[in-house]
Amino acid sequence: MLTSDDRVVLDEIINEIVDGYEKYDVQHRKEGGVSTYMLIIRRLVMDDGGTYTCQINIKSAPDKPYFDAILVVLS
Repeated sequence: MLTSDDRVVLDEIINEIVDGYEKYDVQHRKEGGVSTYMLIIRRLVMDDGGTYTCQINIKSAPDKPYFDAILVVLS
């Protein structure tokens, strides 16, 4: 997934179409000076479980801050 300013781009190779919608989507909310991004996973299945990484690419910064989260899918 890549973002540019307020634009989010998901790689088509991993983002399949399910029931006419993309499997993964990202919603962006901005309140005041705070931006929040939320990952949406449609038609969640057991194989969707695993580690997801959110990474911020800042043009002028050498480091790319990131956060890993583990998603556990229960049946």
